[in-house]
Amino acid sequence: MKTLRTSWFWRLVRQALLHRARSRTLLVAVALAAAVLAAMLSVYLQLDSRLQREMRAYGANLLVSAGTTGQRLDQLRLATVLDLLPADRRIGVAPYLNGVVSLARGNHALSGRAARTLLVGTDLAGYQKVKPHLFLEGDWPLRDHEILVGMEVAAVLNLAVGETVAVQAGDAAHRTFTVSGLIGGGDAEDDQVLVSLPVARSLLGHSGVDGALVSLVGGAGELAAAAQILTQAYPELAVVSKAQVTRSEEKVRGSLTTLFFQVAGVMGLTTLLCLVTTMITSVSERQAEIGLKKALGARTPAVTREFLAEAAVLGLGGGLLGLGLGWGLARIIGRITFGAELTLPWPAIPFTLVGTVLVTILAALGPVRRLAGLRPAMALRGDHRE
Repeated sequence: MKTLRTSWFWRLVRQALLHRARSRTLLVAVALAAAVLAAMLSVYLQLDSRLQREMRAYGANLLVSAGTTGQRLDQLRLATVLDLLPADRRIGVAPYLNGVVSLARGNHALSGRAARTLLVGTDLAGYQKVKPHLFLEGDWPLRDHEILVGMEVAAVLNLAVGETVAVQAGDAAHRTFTVSGLIGGGDAEDDQVLVSLPVARSLLGHSGVDGALVSLVGGAGELAAAAQILTQAYPELAVVSKAQVTRSEEKVRGSLTTLFFQVAGVMGLTTLLCLVTTMITSVSERQAEIGLKKALGARTPAVTREFLAEAAVLGLGGGLLGLGLGWGLARIIGRITFGAELTLPWPAIPFTLVGTVLVTILAALGPVRRLAGLRPAMALRGDHRE
């Protein structure tokens, strides 16, 4: 008997889903709501990490140097210590060696026309990851005789890409370089020249490095933990974190998170009102069916459960359809906002499905309970009065 009743119940639900135009309209409405919910959840769950990575485009947030002025660090040991930082949070690492040099346009010995500036030798590949915001006219140096010149230095010496420049460190003989590019970013780079780390060692006559620029994904707490890891492994290090910049980033992320919840709340309320309106129409169209069932002996709780179960199935079906649409919508949002595709995180799947089922049941509860409470005769003749 129980098996027969269950089979009869699911047959009614299946017929309601497949043969009622209003149910199909509800299914589409729920699917669209689920798509928006899944997309917004995808954005929210990945917003923090994406924003942190996007904000890391504006420079390093950890500055590592020797604790004693004038002391240099062993690059191999420093690289080993920096490898202790979480690999999935490291955007880039750029060890550097600085020194003051004299520059003059052309390939002749330097004279009174020479300009003194800071030469920075660094891992150029890591430097590009640490400071991707820099403006570059030309190309990064690929050979030992190529150099990057800051915009301000180039303006003083009237240098252009492809021209030669003489560089001299101290009393050593000058070396001639080809300007591969001009670099700028409204910061210290405008007044510097950049070469590869081996070239800087050769020019300056020094081994080791002065420090490293580190771009790390994380908030103020993560940066403090990273600094502690480095100083414990290499006590001679002085690690400075740009906590003020990080706190500003956290405020921006907090504001965006608040905005997300506000938008999500408005959209959820709008969706609920639309579903309630559609449910009222759908249930009203089935008033005669409700009256017939009650005339044949169906109790009010049983009728209510049947319609709410049908609403739950509609919510589940719409949620499954909406997940696919939401995944596509999240990818589009990711491309437009971050220039990269967003995935559909697994927590978004159960949250979307449970959310659509609950919202659909909630939307159906009022109309169903009102009509299910009518007396059979009133329901059959279309009288809505209880």
